[in-house]
Amino acid sequence: MNFNYAPIAIFCFRRLKLTKKLINSLKKNKISKFSSVFFFIDYPKYENQKKDVEKLIKYIKKIK
Repeated sequence: MNFNYAPIAIFCFRRLKLTKKLINSLKKNKISKFSSVFFFIDYPKYENQKKDVEKLIKYIKKIK
C-alpha cells in the first residue's frame, strides 16, 4: 500500500532546546521518516539574538 504523508512544518526562533526535543520525538515516530520536514526560522530582531539563531541553524543543518 502506498500512502501520501503530509509534510511537517516546524516554526522555531532561538528555541534550540525545544527544537531538539521535538526532533528527538520525531525520530522516535516510525512514520515521520516518510514526511518531508520544513523549518521556518525568524531573522533575529536584535543583535543579542543572533548567536542563538545561528546555533539553531547549525543544529538543523546536521539533522538526518
